[in-house]
Amino acid sequence: MHTPHRYYFNALFDLELGGFPVGAVKRSAAEMTALFTPLMQSGDTILLDVELRETFHAYLREYGLAQGDQSERGGSVSDRSINVVWGWNREAVKRLAAEADAGLPPLDVVRQINNRLFCSSLARRHGLGVPCSRFCATMEEAESAFASSADGFPLVIKPAFGGAGFGLRVVRQPEHCSAERPLLANYLLHGGAVIEPWCTRTADLSTAVTINPDGSSGTIRYQRQWVNRYGAFFGIYCAENDPMIEPWKPELERSTLTAAKEAVSCGYFGPMGIDSFVYHDRHGKKCLAACIEINGRCTMGLVGQLLRERIAPRKHTLFRFIGKNKCTLPESYDLFRDCLGNRAFDRETGCGILLLSPLRVGYHGRWKQPRLSMFFLAGNSPDQIERLDRELRKQFAPDRP
Repeated sequence: MHTPHRYYFNALFDLELGGFPVGAVKRSAAEMTALFTPLMQSGDTILLDVELRETFHAYLREYGLAQGDQSERGGSVSDRSINVVWGWNREAVKRLAAEADAGLPPLDVVRQINNRLFCSSLARRHGLGVPCSRFCATMEEAESAFASSADGFPLVIKPAFGGAGFGLRVVRQPEHCSAERPLLANYLLHGGAVIEPWCTRTADLSTAVTINPDGSSGTIRYQRQWVNRYGAFFGIYCAENDPMIEPWKPELERSTLTAAKEAVSCGYFGPMGIDSFVYHDRHGKKCLAACIEINGRCTMGLVGQLLRERIAPRKHTLFRFIGKNKCTLPESYDLFRDCLGNRAFDRETGCGILLLSPLRVGYHGRWKQPRLSMFFLAGNSPDQIERLDRELRKQFAPDRP
């Protein structure tokens, strides 16, 4: 029997851990609270910061998703449902009135695991990260990192907290370092910064695993990330025996279990994701940076995998994000399907394009297309996925005649 779940997608989790201002992205974060909707089963609820029309739920139910029968807006709630959040922090605990939740890891440990200092230390001790990467807690350490990298530019600067490429800055020449001092000073106020050599990536990979309260690890899920050249995330690609992943699986498994073991030693349990990438070193050799980021929270990889298992098992799938400025969607779900034609998702074949986010959300009394739309693409081959992705972007391009 399914135990009721209450879902809450707190998209500001990483920024709030770092104490960064969030005013400019509050609307986008509110819209993201709908992301867990497709995962809902009978009896589940979801805590929303936007309004959703019933037509969105009806559209998803046609594909066997969004089986939950309740939505909640605003306020704090408390019952015996299992709370599932994107990441546990003080704001999530307050919102869900979850102080006594037995499934809640210690919040100071959650912050420790998500700080890049934890990942940097682990990667250095186990040889799992980018060579010569350094975590800096002071301006003196940052200046030392710049000075020791005179022959290693470009460099990358990343804040201690943040995901999906947030705050990443590329320093291309030694003479540009002084211009980055104000940025570094800001990052140091919010926990520190990582400074490391820029790597020419050939594939972005990730693993997702759940650490049980007893310290044991669940199934490791492997997936490929789609990110732009500056590390900004926009998709999760999943496939059986992905040739981009298979050669690196032993190292990915080792790094995931190593990170999980150290997280457990700190007192952490819950969902965890490890980001990795394949790159060419200065001699042209293909290498794996097996642990460049540790996320002590849910991940898009986990969501993409769960959706694949539910509606398109054994298929090649892409969990795809497209910004509003590159994607203009119609008002109705029937019209959306009409625009796609035979490219719309088909439950019998398990192939096609499915919309996972609402066409319109209500925010402060106004109904608008979300700033970020999410799609699920499924096919029988990588070529089919790439074709569907091209056709999706072309079909809904803002300048399409």
